[in-house]
Amino acid sequence: MASPKISLPRPLNFWFQDRKSVERLREILSDPVFRTACATLAASAQPAHSATRNLSPEQRSASFDWLAGYSDFVRDLEKLTQIPVQGTPLLEEWNHLTTTL
Repeated sequence: MASPKISLPRPLNFWFQDRKSVERLREILSDPVFRTACATLAASAQPAHSATRNLSPEQRSASFDWLAGYSDFVRDLEKLTQIPVQGTPLLEEWNHLTTTL
């Protein structure tokens, strides 16, 4: 099996400029096989009560942090499929600052 080509990370603003990548990622994340794989990994990473009972508080915390990482990863990927709104409209109450400057 050939090793996959390694892609270098891009700054977020470059990521969102490539609409095809954003749309392709949206397709991948909505694929039922991908969703099932994520749910399976998250469920298998969930520590059982009997397994954590004999752990120290630090070890138990690390176990739950590991589980949270699965959820954060999927949520962060989903954020990459939502192109941010460019600029924020200036509220009317702040218009005096731009007109007097």
